[in-house]
Amino acid sequence: LVAILVLKSPDEWERFMHTTTCFGIGTGDNTRNKTTRRSNNVFVLGRYWKTIDKGIQKQFVDSFNNYIVATYAPKFKGWEGTFKAVESLFENNYYNVKMDILNKDGPTLKMMWKMYLNKNKEFKVLDVNIDGVSMLVTQRAEFLSVIKNNPNGVKGLIAEMEKKSAGS
Repeated sequence: LVAILVLKSPDEWERFMHTTTCFGIGTGDNTRNKTTRRSNNVFVLGRYWKTIDKGIQKQFVDSFNNYIVATYAPKFKGWEGTFKAVESLFENNYYNVKMDILNKDGPTLKMMWKMYLNKNKEFKVLDVNIDGVSMLVTQRAEFLSVIKNNPNGVKGLIAEMEKKSAGS
């Protein structure tokens, strides 16, 4: 597995973020691996996942997807450069695609996509690691801090994600 990803405009990045299943969730299809999706949401929310009812869990998943798009797609606005696939590995039932991000005016960054094949043989992104920093682990730390410091707990986190997604 070797991939080359060329997304030049902010619109292309936003479309990619919406249709790619980041962390096992996404809006691109209805054939998601539910075990993986649940596992990632459990990981991101930690012990709080078990304390919320199914309605709040669904609200979290929907809000989280919108939050990821609203947070990360704009970061690529105006970005110029290319992705160069360096290595592909199959480890522990996951595909790890290592890439270099070659910036037009800046340092080269190391990136790794952790992906799996769903039952329809479509690749789904579980995590993105840039220069050794896992997006999944980073989100977990951020979210657990918000939950801990917000009197409304997980509902407060959902409200904060929805506020950020709306551009407020």
